[in-house]
Amino acid sequence: MKLLVHVHTDQGEFNANSLGVLARAAELGGDVTAFVAGSGVDDGVAGGLGGYGAARVLVADDPALAGGLSQPVVDAIEGPAREADAVLFGAGVVSADVAAGLAARIGAGIACETTALRVDGDQLVAVRPA
Repeated sequence: MKLLVHVHTDQGEFNANSLGVLARAAELGGDVTAFVAGSGVDDGVAGGLGGYGAARVLVADDPALAGGLSQPVVDAIEGPAREADAVLFGAGVVSADVAAGLAARIGAGIACETTALRVDGDQLVAVRPA
């Protein structure tokens, strides 16, 4: 299973929720890619995402990605997202906006506020308590 994890950055720091999702994705097995969008992203720092389980790190580095707006991130992540079986996001306002915009753009479903993930055969199952 090819999993793409959006790793949100804020002022050059990785969001802890994103790092947790990346680590959990790696526990599920398969091909895990981290996606980082921003301006002036330090490749060495981004490369450290391997310590959280990323087999590969994609960096979108553009001044348009520095403003905190979700739409430029949707534009940047769309290509890699189309190649993944699932795209995972940590909790957060910007991440939720990017997830919703991406889902609308590529015609995909979205599961919010999940508390657990597991692989069942070739399916990724997200659990959300009722």
